[in-house]
Amino acid sequence: MNNKLTLSKNLTGGWERINDRANRFEFHLRPIGKTSILPGETLSFSNFQLNWKPSSSYFGSMIGTLFCDQHPDGVAALNSINVNGTSTIGGDI
Repeated sequence: MNNKLTLSKNLTGGWERINDRANRFEFHLRPIGKTSILPGETLSFSNFQLNWKPSSSYFGSMIGTLFCDQHPDGVAALNSINVNGTSTIGGDI
């Protein structure tokens, strides 16, 4: 299923979600209004947020993969985001 959802349609640099929304751990995004990316060009995700409410210890990771005509199976992004810690909700700081 290819359930489309447009994100930030009215903003410059908006993105369109093109994957099945049933998988809450995976997001496939395509830049709105762009059909090609030039060598040396940068893509950015302004106002992108990850939110969760931990109940104790937590760990989260976000990785990226680029899919294109030349790499239909994807190429891993160079950077990733890893967050971990322990929640102090209801406890003393």
